[in-house]
Amino acid sequence: ISIVYEMIDKGGMKIDQKMLDLAIQLTKKHPSESKVYALLGELYYKIENDELALQSFKQSLNLDKNTFAI
Repeated sequence: ISIVYEMIDKGGMKIDQKMLDLAIQLTKKHPSESKVYALLGELYYKIENDELALQSFKQSLNLDKNTFAI
C-alpha cells in the first residue's frame, strides 16, 4: 500500500475506475483493515470526491485511530 501512496503523491499514477474498483474490492476482502479504507479515501480525495473520501477516512479511523496521525 505504501508504494501506491508514493506513486499518487508524486503524480506518477493516474487514478481511474479500475484503481477505484480494486480499492473497493480490498475493503470487501479486508473489511477490518483500516489501511484499505485510508487508501480508498486518498483515491477519492485525489479525484475530488470529497464526500466519499470523508466516509472512507472516517471508516479507517473507526477501525484504528492509531494507524495515521492527524
